[in-house]
Amino acid sequence: MGAYAPFWDEYISFTESGSLLAKQAQLPTLVLQGADDTNVTREDFDALVNATSTFNGSGSAWIPRCHHLLAIPPSTRVADEVLDPITNWILTTF
Repeated sequence: MGAYAPFWDEYISFTESGSLLAKQAQLPTLVLQGADDTNVTREDFDALVNATSTFNGSGSAWIPRCHHLLAIPPSTRVADEVLDPITNWILTTF
């Protein structure tokens, strides 16, 4: 991808530490991921889901056709498909 080694070292460290920090927080967490996101990988999503899955009230949603902004291209508006998981999580968690 043309990035230099220190960039990837920092990126990998950040990615791994993100799920570790989430696990330490021990708070209800909703992890959302657009299936067409090219910035965050499915591996990153799975790591966050696994790190937070034991907390009461945690949930996740893999949202088809959405990119990093949780929109369906060419729109930049958050997709309606994102609202149901958020609404359901709020209503069942709080």
